[in-house]
Amino acid sequence: MIDRNIYGIGKMIIENIHKFEPILLPSLHFMVFQYDDGFEAYCLEFNLSSFGSEDKIAINDLSLQISNFIESIFNKGEKLKDILLNVVSDTTNSEYWAEYRKISFSLGLSGVSTDIATKLIEQVRELKDKISYYESLLELTKVIDRKEKDSRNKQNIFTAKPINYELLKESA
Repeated sequence: MIDRNIYGIGKMIIENIHKFEPILLPSLHFMVFQYDDGFEAYCLEFNLSSFGSEDKIAINDLSLQISNFIESIFNKGEKLKDILLNVVSDTTNSEYWAEYRKISFSLGLSGVSTDIATKLIEQVRELKDKISYYESLLELTKVIDRKEKDSRNKQNIFTAKPINYELLKESA
């Protein structure tokens, strides 16, 4: 049993830093622990951790550490595969892996998805909605431009533009 207060779990996607080399790394798993004075984000595969006053700060710092770690391994040349396989084969944190799986299954059984594909599909849907929104604004702008050109006496043209409801909701 882990003697720290587990605040959350997550996964990170590693994008290929060196696109000229066909290396695809699997997603990484991390846990976030809460302390009285802040948070720790811990990568299970690489045994890296980062601290921050907020959970998001610790996670962002961890992703920077992971990026730097992978970059430093790339600089070692042909030993890349051996170094990575050696690091991820370390079993000293098996207790953390067991706790991670337990939390992940508990979340899944309660209807919360921890699957990256599901999260990516949600993000793509949100992105498509944003694209559609901006395309409609672009079409509206084109209509207004045509009206301005057609208008001989240059009357004022008023348009209603939707604003981000979330921003209003947060400030209310």
